[in-house]
Amino acid sequence: QGYDMVIFYYDLDGHPIMYTPKKRNHEEHFYRVRFQNPEERKDKNGRPIKYYSPSGSGTHLYIPQKIRSMYKQSRKIKRLFIQEGEKKAEKSCKHDVLSVGVMGIHNIGSYNTMPKELQLIIQKCEVEEIVFMLDADWQDLSSNLKVYDNVQQRPLSFFYAIKNYKEYMLSLRNLDINLEVFFGAVRTNEKDDKGVDDLLANTLKGSEDELKKDIEQTINDKADEGNYVEIHKITSL
Repeated sequence: QGYDMVIFYYDLDGHPIMYTPKKRNHEEHFYRVRFQNPEERKDKNGRPIKYYSPSGSGTHLYIPQKIRSMYKQSRKIKRLFIQEGEKKAEKSCKHDVLSVGVMGIHNIGSYNTMPKELQLIIQKCEVEEIVFMLDADWQDLSSNLKVYDNVQQRPLSFFYAIKNYKEYMLSLRNLDINLEVFFGAVRTNEKDDKGVDDLLANTLKGSEDELKKDIEQTINDKADEGNYVEIHKITSL
């Protein structure tokens, strides 16, 4: 039941992000589709397809309106979160966990280049701390392992995604930008919330402010694990 969600992308100035479809000579507004029923669409390995974007349209940063407004007003964002997906970024921003979205854990940059928009936000909003948030199952092995499959494949994929992200952030030192670099994840809980949006809509529904408090305490206490999230400082790790 329900409808697929079509998500259009806009840049920091509020202009549509454009791309040129294959075999066409005109630009179109870039979008992604979040399928309501991924099980109805499978990839070549039989896995459900959650998202679709036009072939050859590239990798783009999703910028919620709240972040766009703060950028235009040159307001300070001490701690910026990178969320996997548009829904997580929007839901987090609604509860003052200021976030942008990426299209996947390996899509923080492309062709060894970080999105220009992310760099501009960090510079203009004087970001001091950056946190890449993962889903609760980030440490799990693949649920589709078969005989002779490489058991390490999924954990290594997450490791290299975080390693790549860290290197992008530290490369900003060439611009005299010194960030404290963190990665975090939702902790496994009774309601089986996977992402930050699930956590806010289920376990923390009606008390969403607890997420920001938990993040603050976890980072400030250097405890790594809070009640709802775990956050690890990796600036020099």
